[in-house]
Amino acid sequence: MILSGQHLNAARALARTRSVSLAQVFGNFAAVLLCAWEGKTENIRCLAEWIGGKVEVSRFQGDAHCYAVKALALAKPFSGLEFGPVKAESDFGLTVAGTSCPVETIVSIGELSFFFRAMLPGTQLFVSCSSCIFDVDAEARRNLRAALSFSGLAPLLFFLRDCGISAWQTPLRAANILIDDPDLKKSYGFIDPKTLAQWVDKLGCAVSIGFIP
Repeated sequence: MILSGQHLNAARALARTRSVSLAQVFGNFAAVLLCAWEGKTENIRCLAEWIGGKVEVSRFQGDAHCYAVKALALAKPFSGLEFGPVKAESDFGLTVAGTSCPVETIVSIGELSFFFRAMLPGTQLFVSCSSCIFDVDAEARRNLRAALSFSGLAPLLFFLRDCGISAWQTPLRAANILIDDPDLKKSYGFIDPKTLAQWVDKLGCAVSIGFIP
């Protein structure tokens, strides 16, 4: 299940009317992601109640802060990377203390948790500390910058990957070598098509050759 801050507040109100805890409300879900929230006081109270601990919010200013991704399988290409700056207008950090459930930080900003999971009985609660939502309909005219897209997209991808959500993946993980506009000769410069074809087969890579007829 994926929750926003608004959904979390509504769930807490529902729990109160039924005289149960938030952990009981979501007890049938193996994994829950809390994202798209602003770390407001009411949300923080809900989260603290859910995990049975103390939660404090810290805000960022300036561009001196970076994301640091822990070396975990769910992070795949981001595993072990550190980059920035963080989006201070939408991202924040949390300090979690006093809870009896194990808490694992997946992405940190300095000493603070930006994306983490709390292992509650029967449920893994993932928390992404950002109000950002990736706009899948936005037009991109150049390559996406990791730091600009990270907080709105990567935690969701990490969550879905950890949940084992099926997604198509190419069976071929190969480099693609691009050669632009060579003369169509048996040998041109350092290019020998026969030798090139042999190395493509041997290395399992791909080669794209573009030319103007």
